[in-house]
Amino acid sequence: MFNNLIPIITDFDNYYFGIFKALLISENKDITIIKIGEIKDYNILTSIFFLITSIKYFSPGTLFVVLFDPCPFSNDYILCHYKGFYILSSNNGSFSPFIKDGDFYLINKKGNNNNNDNIRLWSFMVKNILSSNIENFDIYPKEYVNFIYYQPVIKDNIIEASIFYIDGFGNIITNIPNTYFDKLKTLEIKSKIIEKSDNFKDVKETAFIRGSQGFIEIVANKKSAKKILNVNEKINILGRIQDGRN
Repeated sequence: MFNNLIPIITDFDNYYFGIFKALLISENKDITIIKIGEIKDYNILTSIFFLITSIKYFSPGTLFVVLFDPCPFSNDYILCHYKGFYILSSNNGSFSPFIKDGDFYLINKKGNNNNNDNIRLWSFMVKNILSSNIENFDIYPKEYVNFIYYQPVIKDNIIEASIFYIDGFGNIITNIPNTYFDKLKTLEIKSKIIEKSDNFKDVKETAFIRGSQGFIEIVANKKSAKKILNVNEKINILGRIQDGRN
């Protein structure tokens, strides 16, 4: 059922992640653990972005682990089965894109706020999942935290959007799908108007372009858009749709 590849999305720093990895590998040397991304400030939007953009690069049977510590929303830990993939997470909203098509199972009901104990709890849950059949787990009996703002909201001719992720080059990846690119006239971030560009090479200061991961990005040629605009992941974005089309 499961393959031996475990991608991790976490807010653990390298020290605690190293301990977590050691606990798993010490008992199962056949598994391979990959750290896809590190989340800051418990940013659920970024964890969602990492999940929905990376899952297509893995084969079915892969177990993704979204490892936050602690979870401010719920002490419940859930396994989601989505189109042959598996995702272990606390009930924090990271499952939002998969609620419609996923099946959800209760893995563990109670955690605590001691970091080292939680590392052992997470490693125990992963080992339990890998050694079990999914039929052995109970269906999750409650509602899932649905972080609906992972998708932009359209009102009249305005798109209210968010920042999914800011990469190491300072490119700002929005949650606006590339399919809106032709419809968009401008974006606005911190009262600054951002024009569109069909070609990254033509960008002089900042512009928005079609992103390589399927979402519109705000970029600066040979510079950091993040630094130029002085933004972080918590900033909101407005988009204006041209000619009243949505």
